[in-house]
Amino acid sequence: RRRKNVYLDEDGLRKMKKATGLPASQQRAIDLSLLQFYMCGLNFKDVYYLRWEQLQNGRAFLERAKLGAHKYEFDMLLVPEAEEMIDKYKGKDSVYVFPWSKDDLRYKTFYDNHYRDLIKAQEKLEIETKPKRANLTTNVLRHTFSTLGKFKRVEDGIIRELMNHEHKGMSAVYDDVYPEADRDAAQRKIIRL
Repeated sequence: RRRKNVYLDEDGLRKMKKATGLPASQQRAIDLSLLQFYMCGLNFKDVYYLRWEQLQNGRAFLERAKLGAHKYEFDMLLVPEAEEMIDKYKGKDSVYVFPWSKDDLRYKTFYDNHYRDLIKAQEKLEIETKPKRANLTTNVLRHTFSTLGKFKRVEDGIIRELMNHEHKGMSAVYDDVYPEADRDAAQRKIIRL
């Protein structure tokens, strides 16, 4: 049986978008999670290590760290909601977008704190995951992007390409090549609440 992924429905995402009055660390956890969603369910590690050179001409050019030696560059539209989150937290470093992005030791500590803050914010905002109650994690935002895409009848291949899912074989790399305009329209459709 296929395992059911935990995701947020639109109500949960709206609660995140409208969050106010949270301690700064919890608000940052919510904002970075929304940034993951706006960036097509981007893995948290890729958000953490986001570099200025990856942001060009209103697009993000990325390689998923998770894919290791098999990674390849893909791009996505940098929607205004994502730009707003980036502007809110950007640092002055000439390489990394965010001031906390330095090394793997800091990443582990940052991630652990982020996870704790995200759960605390989830409780305060009374956000429930679907289809069952679970903790809000960084993977939930990835699953949310793909699940809402399916609910909005976005073609599976476009969702897969936007999220840079691993391909099964070399020939599959050519199967999911959609025009930029189609990918951008699908991304906007999925994040629209």
